[in-house]
Amino acid sequence: MQAVGVNKGTVHTWLELGRMKGWQLGPSMGWHIDLTAEQMSALRQQAEHVRLTRNCQVTRSPQPQADPEQTATR
Repeated sequence: MQAVGVNKGTVHTWLELGRMKGWQLGPSMGWHIDLTAEQMSALRQQAEHVRLTRNCQVTRSPQPQADPEQTATR
């Protein structure tokens, strides 16, 4: 996870999709995953691309400005 910079949920998804190969050491145990430097670099780039894409898609609606006359103390 640290080598690629993603959380374990992403690693599990990539294992299921075949983007990386590994085997579980036993029930409820960790995984053994062999990655070359090139594979780690490609997965890091992909993860960064997804992060940037998701950050760009998150937009907020402009909040209406309060009318000072309506918010004045009465």
